[in-house]
Amino acid sequence: MTKTKVQESYRMKKSQKIILDCEKQVHLIRFSVKELKTVALKCYGLMFIDNAHLNHSVADNVPFYLFRPNSSVFLGDLNTLYNSSNIFFLSFSSTCLTEIKLEYSNYIIKRKNMKKELYFSTDNYSELFLGSLKILLSLDDSNKEFILNYKVQEFVSYLIKTYGKEVLDFIFTNSNFEPSGFKNLMWKQVLKNHTLEELAYISNMSVSKFKRTFKDIFDDTPINWFREQNILESCKLLENTKISISEISEFIGYQNPSSFIKVFKKYNGITPNEYRERFLVKEK
Repeated sequence: MTKTKVQESYRMKKSQKIILDCEKQVHLIRFSVKELKTVALKCYGLMFIDNAHLNHSVADNVPFYLFRPNSSVFLGDLNTLYNSSNIFFLSFSSTCLTEIKLEYSNYIIKRKNMKKELYFSTDNYSELFLGSLKILLSLDDSNKEFILNYKVQEFVSYLIKTYGKEVLDFIFTNSNFEPSGFKNLMWKQVLKNHTLEELAYISNMSVSKFKRTFKDIFDDTPINWFREQNILESCKLLENTKISISEISEFIGYQNPSSFIKVFKKYNGITPNEYRERFLVKEK
């Protein structure tokens, strides 16, 4: 976490409320139970109570929580038992769960879980995970957000393997829609060459709803938009590398180089080779 982010979080201390949105894909903060009454979540959240300063009878029963987007977490009830404790809050957008949703793409929800949160008893794994968050929070590392993204995936995967369908139903049940989260999710899929059905699935939507939502947000169809992003990526490769046209076409999802050349010419008015030659001439 940068110094600026810490200051922004604690600047709201007077109102004893923090609002965590999806501006960043993943965000870790620490605060005292005494400092805040409410955390308003616009994204998913994991909350851990640091039990290091609690007596054993209380520490052994400290839960941790998984929250759904658009939840309000009231901390008043925690003040009595854990008033000397720190809270570690790891908020993350739905984008962090993309790989997990693809891994369980055949999962069918048997009962929608509309709860705002799930809570679990602390175990050895969650204690070790909290320890790793403490270390990450103390580091001034530009790669921290990247690491936290993988930590989220690691821990949610552990919860699924330990608690099964309770967690899966919670994740796969549609929650309130986040336009910014949807936009970030789509940008993450560029060059992954998913089908329309796969894109709809990881967005927790039917294909028809996905196409409508995509059009509303990007003012384009998914096919056109992803094709354009792929062509823009190919332009960068033509400008900055010596990779062959056939390799570039395969990299951006075309099985046949001639199909890539045809689409490229439609967008740019010239072939990939001509584009590369013109760029090299400009450099000279």
